[in-house]
Amino acid sequence: MKYYLITFIVIFFTTSGCTNKTEDRDINLYISSSSASIGAVLPEQKDIYNQKLTYSIVMQNPNRISVVDNVDVILTKLLKDRVIKIQSEGIQYDDKGTIIISGEAIFDARGLSKEEISQFDLLKGIQFIGDNNKEYFLPILQENDSAL
Repeated sequence: MKYYLITFIVIFFTTSGCTNKTEDRDINLYISSSSASIGAVLPEQKDIYNQKLTYSIVMQNPNRISVVDNVDVILTKLLKDRVIKIQSEGIQYDDKGTIIISGEAIFDARGLSKEEISQFDLLKGIQFIGDNNKEYFLPILQENDSAL
């Protein structure tokens, strides 16, 4: 009798499982492309240590979820610890369900060479709240990463 009770409990927990993790996946939000470039803050800049990261992130949004307030761009630790200022340039929506997020971050590059900076992935992803009152984190998949 104990064996049947234990078997029943195991089957019950196995089939009931949690499905909350897949809830965000059926919305089909994902980052389809991103680009980032680094350069001087101003062409006539005298302080060569401050550099500007300019980014553009394209998100596919077939269900037309709107971003509430703003988008937080998640930088890698290399930049996060050196950021002086982050400025969002905007969020653009188009008729095809695409959202383009752009902006820039000024950071202190002291102690880093151009070669060192160019070897690092600089953006991790974006985080925002949708008009459906859900919070999203969308990772930027690098060339070495595989899709989930």
